[in-house]
Amino acid sequence: MKNISPCELALAVVLGLCACANPALEDSSVTGLGGGLQGGLAAAGQRTGDAARGRSLLLNNGTPETPYLSCGIPKGLVDSLAWLGVDVLGPGPKLPDRERGNAELPYTFSHARTRAGVDVVTTNCLLCHASQLGDALVVGLGNPNLDFTGKTSGAFGLPPIAEELLRLAVSEKERVELDRFSRLSRASEELAQADTVGVNPADAMFGVLAAHRDATTLQWRNEKDPNARLDVDLVFTDVPAWWNLHRRDRMFYSGFGRGDHARIMMSAALMCLEDTQEAAAIDAYFPDIEAYILSLRPPRYEDVARRAIDAPRAERGAVLFGQHCARCHGDSEHGPREDVSIAEVGTDPAYAIASSQRGDGAVAYYFEFFNRSWYGTHGAAGHLERASEPSYGAPPLVGIWATAPYFHNGSVPTLDAVLDPALRPKIFRRSREPARYDFERLGWPSEEVGSKGSDTSVYDATRPGYLNTGHTFAASLSAEERRDLLEYLKTL
Repeated sequence: MKNISPCELALAVVLGLCACANPALEDSSVTGLGGGLQGGLAAAGQRTGDAARGRSLLLNNGTPETPYLSCGIPKGLVDSLAWLGVDVLGPGPKLPDRERGNAELPYTFSHARTRAGVDVVTTNCLLCHASQLGDALVVGLGNPNLDFTGKTSGAFGLPPIAEELLRLAVSEKERVELDRFSRLSRASEELAQADTVGVNPADAMFGVLAAHRDATTLQWRNEKDPNARLDVDLVFTDVPAWWNLHRRDRMFYSGFGRGDHARIMMSAALMCLEDTQEAAAIDAYFPDIEAYILSLRPPRYEDVARRAIDAPRAERGAVLFGQHCARCHGDSEHGPREDVSIAEVGTDPAYAIASSQRGDGAVAYYFEFFNRSWYGTHGAAGHLERASEPSYGAPPLVGIWATAPYFHNGSVPTLDAVLDPALRPKIFRRSREPARYDFERLGWPSEEVGSKGSDTSVYDATRPGYLNTGHTFAASLSAEERRDLLEYLKTL
């Protein structure tokens, strides 16, 4: 499990909409293969782009002149603290083909130069959208093991006196950048923190960012919009993999996110950008990043799990998939259903309600802001439309074997428990150690406990917003049939 360092937290919690890379196989510890763009549902209505250039832009934080994330910790301060033996970045695998000095940083960090000419170190999309599985780092896979349960205090989570001492060690320009960075930390305190390790607050955090932006100019306001209700409809989610976006015309769990996907993806720039001029410069290259994202494909089960698939069992499972799963999740020729009512699927309804026209909290505020701001009115961006009735979109199941825990809220630790509701634990603590990923049950080992209390490592699936009910469509199958179906899902 990776604990978020205090200096990461303010940036990390708002990266949920940011697209992420899936570079070619580098070595035995880095996997994720980008395939050629093969069309798909999402291609309709999107701006065209250069996927190869998009990969470089994504891995290296945009262009040198206009990074998509330009606020962070002054590099001079990072270097000075490292000289004193304080590593604020922490250990982590590196991606050797990154450019502009980024290959020297852990893969979750990137360099950027601000408008004022200050070099900073910032986090990036891979913090949430790359994950270790077994002995492989799978880039493009959502990270379900991040800890967002801690509060920040000041820019680095330090006492005020310690923060002031750090400010004395930097130049005036660097102090300005520290202030720009710390405004994110202060704003994040307006949102209730998660109380369970592994769930991600990104969707709600975008409402916080929007509440501090002028919709016309996109300039930052220290005081939030008094009309923003950030204390209701609070939802946390599991981070989805991005390699199925090419099979969907909408981006998110509840089926919203149509229109210009590149414009929606670059919403992450709300963390740092200063005005619409900077937004337009980022927007000019983001279709390339989207083109790269649409080319992503998951790694093969055999390459990551390092074991064979039982072919006869998988063949029987393929028949069962066609009979019981393809109607909603699609197959090799047909995309998934984009609207499945909460009554039909039966899973926790909180996220579907919050992002529908019934919602009135942070997510709903972000929708409204997007549509009246530069994002929704400039060019062919389209709008973020909320469904009149709460529903979920059935995701494609390609690469499903790697994406535990399951359901939009991460409430089911293994895929066999999705197929058999009797196996779902109610109050449990699950492993977050990559080496312990169960490549047979397809998910994270867990143990049931009596109660959650204040233990952030315990998931309580009896609470609204965290329920693991519903999706009982395979419950009527025999145990052998469910094993066959599970084996087939390894082939996707």
